[in-house]
Amino acid sequence: MFSVGQIVKFGAYQQKSDVKESIEWIVIEQKNDQALLLSKCALDKKEYNAVEPCEIGEYISWKNCKVREWLNNIFFANAFDEQQQSIVMETELQPSGNCRLHIAPSDYLYSPSSTKDKVFLLSIEETASIPQEFLRCVPSDYATTLMPEYELCESPHRDYCPWLLRSPGENRSMVVFVSKEGGIEYEGCCLTNPIYNYIRPAIWVCTSKLSEYLQNIDMNGHCEHTNNLGYRHSSDKCQFFLKYEPTVTPTRRYKNCYSVSKGDYEGKDVIVPNIEHHPITKISTYAFKNSMNLEKIEMPNTIDTIGAYAFQSCESINQIVFPESLLFIDEEAFSNCRNLTQITIPSSLISIGPNAFKNCDNLTSIKYLGDKKDWKQIRININGNKCLKKATKVFLKK
Repeated sequence: MFSVGQIVKFGAYQQKSDVKESIEWIVIEQKNDQALLLSKCALDKKEYNAVEPCEIGEYISWKNCKVREWLNNIFFANAFDEQQQSIVMETELQPSGNCRLHIAPSDYLYSPSSTKDKVFLLSIEETASIPQEFLRCVPSDYATTLMPEYELCESPHRDYCPWLLRSPGENRSMVVFVSKEGGIEYEGCCLTNPIYNYIRPAIWVCTSKLSEYLQNIDMNGHCEHTNNLGYRHSSDKCQFFLKYEPTVTPTRRYKNCYSVSKGDYEGKDVIVPNIEHHPITKISTYAFKNSMNLEKIEMPNTIDTIGAYAFQSCESINQIVFPESLLFIDEEAFSNCRNLTQITIPSSLISIGPNAFKNCDNLTSIKYLGDKKDWKQIRININGNKCLKKATKVFLKK
């Protein structure tokens, strides 16, 4: 079903600035209906723990470290939707020792016990059998932005980064890591060291569920449906998107929303449906690209993401009122919307990706449903978004 060394795309995480992209995973172990996946690149930088053991008077193990809490809560929720979360298995992890330094788990732990994790860091034992070509790791662009300046040193392996394991180092303040060269550093590094704390998450997945899921994903990362209007749903939410065909196909009306191929929608109005019990959360990549006649967009207050290039080159759009649920506007989502003059942005917005409003030179008015302080908290990528800085802003905090 899956072979060791195979690359699988599953879930999404910020990798280029604040833009989410599919996570690439390496299959490093396969058994029965389960596969162990390790992220191909380092996705983030996090301290193993925020404080040293001496500061709190106890040993920091995998069970009580901060990075475990972050992986199983913030990362898990951010990287996987509900359908994907059901594919990731909860795994019982035994306490890890350090075989090279003859350290048993009980040497440091007063009461060693296993943990149950959805996402975790590998141990020495799990890493030892991985080929070195997979141990050498390149950080994502996003992780690189978190790099201290003194890391930027010349070396034969400067394109690679070290990454943390969960096994203990030579004393209570150390944790094992993999070096840039791909070797396991058994002595370890300090728990709070900012140089070595790149994170490569690992997960166990149910291979039958993952295979079924991937079979329903087309080459653009969207679920296939028998008609052009598609939405991926779980128990309480779904993603809205338009499926792409090699050639333009007839449009089909569905609750006032038209489905088209390649995004070349010919109509003037798009009303995104609010499907009962399955609220739509995303306008996906390329959904309405090059829809030259499109003038009006209505989105329900369930949309949290507008995907990359979703409305690129929709030159007839004049005004947009974004839903109050919106969190992310991705790369080039509205680039080349040359007649766009006014937008209304909710205070919920977290980030605007690079070139999201590139060549929107007529955008002169922004209504923001927050105050100046809130506005400054939005992560606006400076590349290609100069119009947002120049536009007149009216703050309408309720």
